[in-house]
This record gives sequence, structure tokens and C-alpha cells, in this order.
Amino acid sequence: MRQTIYILLSFVLIAGVSCSKKDGGEPRKGAEVSFSPTLSPFDQSSDKFEMFDKDFSNGDEVSVFALQKQNGQLYDSGNYADNVRYVYRNGRLVAQNSPIYLPSGNKGLEYYGVYPYGSGVRNHMTFSVKEDQLSEKNYKLSDLRTAYTSETNSASPRLDFYHSLSQVCVNVDNGYVRQKDFVFYLTVKTKSDVNVTADTYQATGSRNQVKMMYDSSTDLHYAVIPPQWFEKSDIFIYFDYDGINYETEFFNKVDFLSGYQTYLNISFEKTDDGTYRAILLDGQIRPWENDVADR
Repeated sequence: MRQTIYILLSFVLIAGVSCSKKDGGEPRKGAEVSFSPTLSPFDQSSDKFEMFDKDFSNGDEVSVFALQKQNGQLYDSGNYADNVRYVYRNGRLVAQNSPIYLPSGNKGLEYYGVYPYGSGVRNHMTFSVKEDQLSEKNYKLSDLRTAYTSETNSASPRLDFYHSLSQVCVNVDNGYVRQKDFVFYLTVKTKSDVNVTADTYQATGSRNQVKMMYDSSTDLHYAVIPPQWFEKSDIFIYFDYDGINYETEFFNKVDFLSGYQTYLNISFEKTDDGTYRAILLDGQIRPWENDVADR
């Protein structure tokens, strides 16, 4: 009789363990999570150079982190989910391979998103912009974007992205040469010390040359650089025209700020002796987002 009772008890225990797992032996999970991403646009106005932006497109990859009861504090590792690769497809971010699942029991999660995806993306990291931003692909890969969503138990939460670095826009004021015939180079620091939780992006390292992208829709030149400042008389832009190298310098100290666009106007004039003179006029700093002050 004792043997029979032992066997029955063992069967009950095994059945109880089986009920706590899904088919295949995996622990029960909540719903699979996908995201609805947004990107804050430029400050809208009638000026055409403020209308330029490159939104997410199919195939763009984003690093996503999930946090549980961390009050917005993203750790370099050990979060609920670390650096999960999500891909933009037809207006949504979906997991490339292994998705994030909500915890069981209708518990919520916080999320951080970082574009572009990289195997080394974490809370504290060094991000480098591309030195050759002449192509739209390299320009976009230089445009670091971050997003945070507070705790939610939705399986389709929003991720509202902001531009984290600084955009430079250059216009040539002249009646002699087409904009697209110029190729501009910026002498800037290309690396940034990033703290995603603190929303800080400090330029670091030495200065290198960044080739700017020409956009035909606005007839202007653009590049993304880490936030940094330049002193009066610092050489910032140089370009070649008709075999002659031109350099331009600032008349005043200039700060390139996170999330802002700096519009620079270069006067390119023909002198009496037939040569050209390039002068960097005072620039205008404009918010890259409608509500950058509320970040």
C-alpha cells in the first residue's frame, strides 16, 4: 500500500510542474511586444531648410532595452531585456529574431530605444558619426536617436524618438555656382560619450573631417555631428572650387547643441580681379524638434 501511495503522489507533483510551463517546456510568458515608433520632426516653418529630415524606413534597425521596476535607470547589462534587435517594417518595429515578451501576470515594462542598432549599444557607450556623410545611408547612420517609454503593460507601446546629436545645414549665397557643385567638409570631433539615461552626448577625441551630404529637395548641404563648441577664429568649413581651397572661420563662439539644427550661410562672391571670396556669415540655431525643451 505504501508503494502505491508514493507513486500517486509523484504523479501529482509532476503534473503540477507541467502545468506551469508552455508546450515545449518553456516558462509561461505574456504577449510578444512590438512598437509604434515616432520621430520628432524639425521645427516647422515656412523656411525650406527646416523641412529636411530622414524618418525611419523599412529595414532600419533599432536597439531596444526593457526594464522592470528600474524607475528609468538603464543598466549597461542585466536589464529585463538587453539590446534586442528590432527592425522597422511598414510603420512598426518588430523583433528580428528573439522578441521581448511581457512578464506574466499583466506586469508592465519600461523601454529604451536607440537608433542605429549596434552590438555595442548600451547605456554608457562611445558613438561615432560617419566621416563620409555624402550618401544618405551614412548620413542616417550618423543620426543617433534615442527614445524612452515609461512603464506600460501594452504589447504595442509607442517609442518616441528624438535626435540626440546636432545637425549642421549649409547654404551658399551666390549667383555664380550651383549648390550641388560644392562639396563641403567640416572639421569637427566625430566621437561622442553617450549616457542614454542622463540624455547626455559629450563630444570627445580629436577633430576629423566630415563630408556633408547634398539634398536636392532643399538644395542645401547637411551633416550630423556630436554636440560641441567652437571658439572665434576656429576653422570649421572648407571646400574646393575651381582648384582653389577655401576655408571659413567663425566670427564668434558657436555652440552646436543636442537636438538642434544650426543653419550657416556662406557668402561666395566674385571680386574685382575675377577671383572668389568666401565668408561665413552669422548662423542661426534652430530647434530640431518641436518640443526639444520638454525632453
